[in-house]
Amino acid sequence: MSLQPDFCEQRSILEEAIIKKGHIFERYPKFHCECNFIERYWGFAKRETRRICSYNFADLMRKVLEVLVGVPMTTIRKFARKSWRYMDAYNKGLEAE
Repeated sequence: MSLQPDFCEQRSILEEAIIKKGHIFERYPKFHCECNFIERYWGFAKRETRRICSYNFADLMRKVLEVLVGVPMTTIRKFARKSWRYMDAYNKGLEAE
């Protein structure tokens, strides 16, 4: 059934909702976190939160929001560029030596 053309062309409810709002819906390969810049963003946020948190739950909740909002746009763009380089290398068939 998954090979039928009409089944393959059917968008998910989530995809339709995102596109309807005027956003771009992208899928990334499973188990390739290096291709998804959001993984780098979350890793950065986790490191910063650990660095500044007093390890009190109420404080943790405040700090997480502060850190997520406070990541500089230039840093987010660096993460996106690095992920793009990985995707480009995969597309070109490059391998580590």
